[in-house]
Amino acid sequence: MNFGGTYNFQGDEILSATLDIAGIFDPYGIADGLNAALQWNNGDVSGAAISVAGLVPYLGDLAKAGKVKKDLGVINNAIEAANKSLGNKFSNARKMTPKEINQFFGDKEWHDKNINKKSMINKFRKELKGSTNADMYIDRETKQIFLKGNKSNAWVDTGEVLQ
Repeated sequence: MNFGGTYNFQGDEILSATLDIAGIFDPYGIADGLNAALQWNNGDVSGAAISVAGLVPYLGDLAKAGKVKKDLGVINNAIEAANKSLGNKFSNARKMTPKEINQFFGDKEWHDKNINKKSMINKFRKELKGSTNADMYIDRETKQIFLKGNKSNAWVDTGEVLQ
């Protein structure tokens, strides 16, 4: 999984860490069993053995105790990398000018009608986290279009690009 910049994680590494931690709370051993198979498949025989030991209630969790700190670190690093990647995604954005918004919607009356913008905000209502109005931003280089909720300050990548 590439989060941009110098942060790269393999999906199996994140999945394995998540399964290790889930295995502590899983009373049926499903997470430990899946993790053992995953690690075995990836050639990590000692990791697979520890996950198999995790199948034994309570005692198995003690066997995994040494891995939990590392696993939490893997998950934390993945979250931090994702957050940094998202932060960088919007760092090059600036508020769109009325001319750019007109060009984007192809309608000189866009501001009076406001229909197109409201339709776009409605489309991303969930992602805007309660904001019923948003400002439109554009990436200076890629020309990607973003919305920034006025109430929530949540950023949304619309998937649109100004042509």
